[in-house]
Amino acid sequence: MSQLGFCLDISSFQVLEGFAPRGTTLSSRTSAFFNFLRVHPDILSPVPRDWAFAPSYYGNASVPGTIMEKRQAPQIETFPEDQCPYPDVSSLKIVFESSDGGHLFDVNHLKSICGHEATLLRNHQTFLNECQMTTYEGNSKCCPIWSLGYAVAVMNNKHSCEDINEEDVRNTGTLLARCSNFTNEMQDTNEDTRENISRKCNGLVEAVFNYMVPESYLSNLKGGGDFESELPFLVSYLPLRLCKDEKCLDKIEIMFNDNFKDLEKLNDGLSKVSGLDFSLKARVFRKTLISDLFYVAIGLGVAIIIIWLYTRSVFIAMGSILNMLMSMVLAYFLYFVIFRIPFFPFINALAAILVIGIGADDTFVYIDIWRATKTKLVEKRGFYDRVSVIFETTQHAFATLFVTSLTTSAALYVSVISNITATKCFAIYSGTVIFVNFIYTITWFPCVVVIHDKYFTSKLAESSDKYCCKVPFLDFLNKVSSCSPHNIFVKVLQTLVRTLRYIWILMFIILGLAGILLTFVYPRLQLPSSDKFQLFGKSHLFERYDQDYRGSILINKYEERLFPITFIWGVLPTLSESQWNPLEIGDINFDSEFEFGSKESQTWLQGFIKTLEKQTFFDQQPQNNRSVNFVEDVLKWINRSCDLSGDNNYCQGEKFNNCAQQYTKVFCRRSPCTSSTPGFRFDRNNTVRALYLSFNSSVSFSIHFTPVREFWETLSTWTTNELSNAPSGMQRGWSYSRIDSQLGFYDLQLSMITGTLITIGLSLVAALVVLFLTTRNILITLYAILSISFIESSLVGCLVLLGWELNVLESITFSLAIGLSVDFTIHYGVAYRLAPYKDRKARTLHAIETLSPSITVAAISTFAAGAVMIPSSVVTYAQLGEFLTIVTSLSWLFATFLFLPLCMTFGPNGDCGQCLLSKRKASIMNNEVISNETVNGATNAAFNSES
Repeated sequence: MSQLGFCLDISSFQVLEGFAPRGTTLSSRTSAFFNFLRVHPDILSPVPRDWAFAPSYYGNASVPGTIMEKRQAPQIETFPEDQCPYPDVSSLKIVFESSDGGHLFDVNHLKSICGHEATLLRNHQTFLNECQMTTYEGNSKCCPIWSLGYAVAVMNNKHSCEDINEEDVRNTGTLLARCSNFTNEMQDTNEDTRENISRKCNGLVEAVFNYMVPESYLSNLKGGGDFESELPFLVSYLPLRLCKDEKCLDKIEIMFNDNFKDLEKLNDGLSKVSGLDFSLKARVFRKTLISDLFYVAIGLGVAIIIIWLYTRSVFIAMGSILNMLMSMVLAYFLYFVIFRIPFFPFINALAAILVIGIGADDTFVYIDIWRATKTKLVEKRGFYDRVSVIFETTQHAFATLFVTSLTTSAALYVSVISNITATKCFAIYSGTVIFVNFIYTITWFPCVVVIHDKYFTSKLAESSDKYCCKVPFLDFLNKVSSCSPHNIFVKVLQTLVRTLRYIWILMFIILGLAGILLTFVYPRLQLPSSDKFQLFGKSHLFERYDQDYRGSILINKYEERLFPITFIWGVLPTLSESQWNPLEIGDINFDSEFEFGSKESQTWLQGFIKTLEKQTFFDQQPQNNRSVNFVEDVLKWINRSCDLSGDNNYCQGEKFNNCAQQYTKVFCRRSPCTSSTPGFRFDRNNTVRALYLSFNSSVSFSIHFTPVREFWETLSTWTTNELSNAPSGMQRGWSYSRIDSQLGFYDLQLSMITGTLITIGLSLVAALVVLFLTTRNILITLYAILSISFIESSLVGCLVLLGWELNVLESITFSLAIGLSVDFTIHYGVAYRLAPYKDRKARTLHAIETLSPSITVAAISTFAAGAVMIPSSVVTYAQLGEFLTIVTSLSWLFATFLFLPLCMTFGPNGDCGQCLLSKRKASIMNNEVISNETVNGATNAAFNSES
């Protein structure tokens, strides 16, 4: 019921929360910075307390970095006839592409776009009720949808894009081509011509270039291209504002659901809708996350069918699925109640897919051992009692299932070292699900098998013999599920491994090395190319706008900012932020040693600013650098106050607070002081508790890792060196740079790079330890680790070819691959170790004979569970489906055609490479080999007698 409650409440998820790093230097400074800006003015205020609530001098906290310089977008006047504003970045946007391969800048395509606008938007009730209104010829009506077609109409004195003709389009295109070279023509013509060009190229032409066409089109025109040259897309702006409140979003979502879900409706043969910016991405995703659980249900159904066909029992299949569901419920309980983790990210739901594949594998192994044990007792005694069967089955199943479950859980738990909250939470929940599933398989599932054996086996045996094998497909699966040495599948596999083992070894080693080259050389595993977190597939209208179009529109480049440079003294980076709850950023932490009242500190700060101004990363343009003016003014104020008082220490020590208050009142009269204004910060006693300075840098925004790393490391190194020479009261200051997601995205990239490599390494070490403790053989452990390493490299190489980037989900799957890829190899390794033979070839053939059918069916079930997820529109479901199908295929192939050939060719004979701690343990192990092998050897007879 807990899991059901989670599914029902999933629509309230903050789906984008939890994907930022926690516990890093940058994250602690980020939390401290936001606490600094958002703290109540009664605790920390930019003005003295008696002014703190005066509206003339204290404004609301502004968005971080608003004092920083922006690349300003052109200021556009309103259209005088309609009195409607020109396009704006805060408007809803629709992107159109040509659907017939023709040019968008022709009369037919522009009219086609206008037709889409009329059909999809202007006639919808939401548009009519919520649009910005204007009065025209005495009538109120919606403002126009700003598109290139409407711009052509306005430039040619027409009221609708439906009225335009070829001549209008040609005239507008010619004007755009001429205006694209506006700067050059202004230099080469006389004053009258310049004035004429300036008048024609203002306003609407700027709107077209900045809002409606991609930057590449403008660059092409500047290079002498024709206006009919390639125009990849056009953007239309609705007279509707992007909104965040639920009522507004409800109305926009109704319009989206009514008109934008049917893709055929969005394509009229000339143009098509190819992207949307409606502020609905997270909202629609929450609902799609629920609806696409349908694919999980299909995977569950496929697993039930495969388990049923393999075990020949619907009762056991349903018991196995119930086993998986109970594992998730109990893990959910442990997650919240025992581990007391307050945050449950949506990616935790992906544990359902993992437990389907792993749970099915556990079921197949347990059933195999049960059948073999029962057959052994029948051959030995002529009968069997269920108590003995269940005791011996559980004893042997515990060993093999514990090893595989422990390895997979360990690979997941290792990810808890990640700095990313969602990754840590997924590691705990999914690792717990896998281990709880093991516990249920050992304790609860045997009850299901006993009940089936007591009440169903005798009744179903006759019907199985009578009807099952009449169906060719079921007969084939019935034979595959048998471990008879005469089974065709086993014989073929044994022959392939034995006769072609040298070719397999060479081929799969080359494949593993190729994966390494694909991952690290070319095309390489890339960091995320977009700071927008991808929720849907790349073809989704919302994702296409974010990933393909947003960065190509010139106005969005105008809106980008330079990196700001921020220095804070008196407030320490937050150490109390929760690493398990992204909504908690801790409390503000004051520096008790901060002191700016001494002459030494004031002189040092003056030198600090002068040195800063000489750095290459500092913006040499003086505009908007209020911090420079602040430092210069406050020091002049201090010196002037000292001169007027005749006391050189007038603004030092305890008297400094009075000077700071007086100066701040003068400083804030020039313009209102807000939480983002550089200057002093006062506590409730009007004592200066902090100093905040912010400057412009010369470094432009970038989402690419290398330039941001260079900027941040240069700034950090320089700041550390300068602060090391500061007076004691100023040494605990720190630097920062934050606008929107710039350094936060860099911190995420850095965390994924370091965290993924460490996690993969630790997962390999955990697998190595478990393998060695299980087999106690150096050679088998070495070959297994080599196979697992090549599975990992081949997997990453395949995913690189599929276009995967190193994002949060990808970093989780790469570490998870160790746990999933080790299962088949461990099964074969244990079977090889426990074989009753001394010769390596006989041992290898024995491992194939006893385990290849169950391993193959387990691989098929996991592959199927992943394959049904690939069509999902939720990118996390689809990617997990791709991952499961590939990792399962590679795990089966490398375990069968690399690990087994290595064992057959170079594997240990007898006790070669075996680590024995004592003679008594050696005797116990030999007895264990004989006992286990008796079980394995009896498997064939058991399957034959039952079938």
